[in-house]
Amino acid sequence: MKILILLFILSICCVYQGFAQQDTIKKFDIEVSYNKTLHIIFPAVVTYVDLGSENVIAAKAPGAENILRVKAVKKDFPDTTNFTVITGDGNFYSFVVRYSDKPAQLNILIRDNHVIVEDLNDVPPVMVDNIARTIYKSNRNDIKYLGCKRYSVQILVKSIHVYKGLFFIHVIIKNNSNIPFDIDYTRFTIRDRKLIKRTARQEIQVNIVKAFNAQTTIGEHSTIRTVYVLPKFTISSDKIFVIDLIEKEVIRNLTIQIESEDFFNAKTIENLKL
Repeated sequence: MKILILLFILSICCVYQGFAQQDTIKKFDIEVSYNKTLHIIFPAVVTYVDLGSENVIAAKAPGAENILRVKAVKKDFPDTTNFTVITGDGNFYSFVVRYSDKPAQLNILIRDNHVIVEDLNDVPPVMVDNIARTIYKSNRNDIKYLGCKRYSVQILVKSIHVYKGLFFIHVIIKNNSNIPFDIDYTRFTIRDRKLIKRTARQEIQVNIVKAFNAQTTIGEHSTIRTVYVLPKFTISSDKIFVIDLIEKEVIRNLTIQIESEDFFNAKTIENLKL
């Protein structure tokens, strides 16, 4: 009898714990506008989006599978609406949406189930776009030693610029094969340089703030260039910065390792004609 009572108490505790875990799912309050785009940066790839009404549209940013772009379809919609997002790591996010002509934030970073405002280091989004566009148009080859080539597909870093802590990485991808290259995602991480045996790898994902001219497919015998904008970070000498270009459902994955010195020696934008 005592065993049955104990099992009953344990089952009640498990049910209560399940409800408690469900209660930890937070509803994030955000504002959207008709004339401006809100970017929400998730810690993992966005796999599912469900919109609560037709007043809001949302889509993943090209070339950045963890970034969701959100806008209002019409001005001054009166009631609140909502949408939900599920990411590749199994996390569930719920957003309550209100309309505002002047949203308080245009870039939101979600980390550890908390919303962190990504203020772009006080750089206006228009300025970020202008810098990325100028770097793309100038098309300089400041760096000639960072690259990777496999199966007639090559990725190269052409330049690294910095402005108020934001890094602008200009990347070129060349597909010299007879098969189109479909990009699943591009990942930026900071990893341990050397690993002690039986020690788990330490890896920190660096979320993309913006990707200028990002593409999802590189045709056969084609070339594309993209300028990635990353938030401020620093790398110690025992770490390495890694760019992974992952092909969808195929094996032609490419990796570039970048030393900390390349970021500390990043060029400023003073010589760019903005």
